[in-house]
Amino acid sequence: MYIDKTTIICVILGIVIFRIIDNLNHGATIRWDRVAIIGNWILVIALVWLIFVLIKRLFNKPKTQLKIRKSFNLQSLRIEVQKEFSEYNIIERHGQILICETDIRGEFRELVFVRLNKNSPKRVEHKERFLVASYPYIPSGAEMRKDFSEENIEDKNSKISDLNLLFDRAKKEFAEFNVLKRNDRIVILEREKLGQKAQELVFIRIASEQKIIRLGSDGKTLIANPYKKWSDIDASLPNREIVVYGPPKSSGTRDSFEELVLQHVFEKMPVYTDLFKADEKANKKYEKYSVIRTDGVYVESGENDNLIVQKLTKNPAAVGIFGYSFLEENKDKVSAVTIDNIAPTAETVSSGKYPVARSMYFYVKNSHLEQVPALKEYVNLFMSEKMIGKEGILTEIGLIPLDDKVRAEARKKATSFETISVSDVKH
Repeated sequence: MYIDKTTIICVILGIVIFRIIDNLNHGATIRWDRVAIIGNWILVIALVWLIFVLIKRLFNKPKTQLKIRKSFNLQSLRIEVQKEFSEYNIIERHGQILICETDIRGEFRELVFVRLNKNSPKRVEHKERFLVASYPYIPSGAEMRKDFSEENIEDKNSKISDLNLLFDRAKKEFAEFNVLKRNDRIVILEREKLGQKAQELVFIRIASEQKIIRLGSDGKTLIANPYKKWSDIDASLPNREIVVYGPPKSSGTRDSFEELVLQHVFEKMPVYTDLFKADEKANKKYEKYSVIRTDGVYVESGENDNLIVQKLTKNPAAVGIFGYSFLEENKDKVSAVTIDNIAPTAETVSSGKYPVARSMYFYVKNSHLEQVPALKEYVNLFMSEKMIGKEGILTEIGLIPLDDKVRAEARKKATSFETISVSDVKH
């Protein structure tokens, strides 16, 4: 328990006054000469203590502290953020300022977390799809705009993530050594000996280029992918750099692209399948058919499809991978890629003619029908035209309904709770 000085002094004075009154009540006489002396000493001590406190407060409190108390607060930061990022939604939550945008569902998606911490230096870190910035002062709008720029997010995101992963692995593998993370590299040092400085033994860096296999010119061998320009692939294609903006590994859109495009190509080319089937264990490397290049050709641009669209408007020569709803919203800014002369439209996606489209499913265990109240009613509601029809609620969040025939068949199976197999969910 903490007791301050004022409380202690009041208690002592209270005891003294109580003793004096108690003695008077019992007929004791007071030696006023002694009281006067004691009173004078108490007065002197009180004056000295007061002077000491005033001097301490005057000389020991830095001017910077006064400034911090006046301006170092969340409200000041929020005003600055709102002024600079007026095109975004600004939220104050748990002692930090969040810069958000509104997604297609009308919900907030956090982009940047801004924090104040006067006890640590300025830090701007990328954590998955978020940007976390900590300042020991109230930053200007221009400084924050620069720190949160697309270039910083684009260039650092995957590199930092890979470096952190490498650091964690190095610490486990070389536990007998000191393992440090310095800027863009990992350093392994021998442990300090008595009177000797630790010696740096190994420097580990993330390679700037990852070898991704491709088909050789003979159609039978696999070589490292050297293509940097479209014309390198085919002379009839434009002589310009290959740049593809797309989502990170955590994205479902990227998973679908790898499965529907890369895996499809893999399965259609004997050079891949034959080599893999010949010795699956020895040829695990051939499973890299679905590994997207990391040498700068493919640029991870976060899970925000709007950001990818913005990048495409700045670089018309680039290609982007993102959801259909964002194509519909930005037809005046970007053009769709046709596959086998089939363009992505609501009709071609719904019918399955456009090959790079994925279906969405939800599953119900029949054994839960009796255990979960209103489960039947929920399934009936979800499969109704109000939800999955052409004018249904799900269309408002960018989903495309199945064509009438397929939708009717799906509704019949779902509402009758017919047991399905894997082949039933392939559309």
